[in-house]
Amino acid sequence: MAMSTAPDRKRDAYASPGQSERRPQVLLLDPDPDRAALRTEWLRDGGYDVTHVVTSESAVERIPRMSDLDLVVCDPSPTAKTGSGVDIVRASKSIRPTVPVLAIVGRSNISPPLGLLRGSPDATLIEPIGRAALLSRVGLLVWRNGSGGGRGGGEHTVLAIGAHPDDVEIGVGGTLLRHAAAGDRIILLLMTDGEAGGNKRQRVAEAEHAAEYLNATLVRTGLPDTFLSEARRAVLVMEDVVAHYHPTVVYVHSCHDSHQDHRGTYNAAVVAAREVPEVYCYQSPSSTVEFAPNRFTDVGPHLDAKVEMIR
Repeated sequence: MAMSTAPDRKRDAYASPGQSERRPQVLLLDPDPDRAALRTEWLRDGGYDVTHVVTSESAVERIPRMSDLDLVVCDPSPTAKTGSGVDIVRASKSIRPTVPVLAIVGRSNISPPLGLLRGSPDATLIEPIGRAALLSRVGLLVWRNGSGGGRGGGEHTVLAIGAHPDDVEIGVGGTLLRHAAAGDRIILLLMTDGEAGGNKRQRVAEAEHAAEYLNATLVRTGLPDTFLSEARRAVLVMEDVVAHYHPTVVYVHSCHDSHQDHRGTYNAAVVAAREVPEVYCYQSPSSTVEFAPNRFTDVGPHLDAKVEMIR
């Protein structure tokens, strides 16, 4: 992820997440021994203790006995080997309602089983998945649940500002996933609903889903799309958000951008966030060749999750 700093903003935006003595506990339901062995290896390398079972009955038996259980990972599709996947999701929510459930579903099973389960698992991944996607999603679920031996509680409050729905997710989504994994609080400020670029209701719904993915707070200003060059109104809105949430890090568009709303958002943010310790400008698809990044962050472990969030 390439970024440039706003004038006179040079400090590093990240701190190393604290280490925990207790490894989060994951219950993995998977009837395929080779696949289960690989995912168990990934999870253990990622800092988790894994208990593997091959049937729904075994999972239901284990769930109440694991007092420190942090996450259940399963394929909710019914099979002859595991029994009803629907039953394991429901059973987990009934026995341990505060423990999140991650469903991993094959593409052939997306419909109708996934549709029937929508709202039951806390998150869904669609096969095939890699190590990075699995660890990124598991880390977010464990942190959201407030468990994992202190993986939450990051030191930053992050304010990411976008002129339209999808600006933040495309421009700095991987970095925000990195912040989320570190336990930082995330605020997404959406300056317009993007009504000039598509269906307003759909674009707002997509922004809401992306915020849920990040466990972020979404703030919408409802300012008119394509008219953000009126700086005063935008500045006042941003100042209210900054005063309310007290961010320590801000991400915003660059002034080197061919879209007038992006430039207007940048100009307003430089004023509104003048007392925020760290302000960074992110690259957009509409950034011009004058955008000169001087800071880079490694979002490789979160790249698959960023792509899924954008979808």
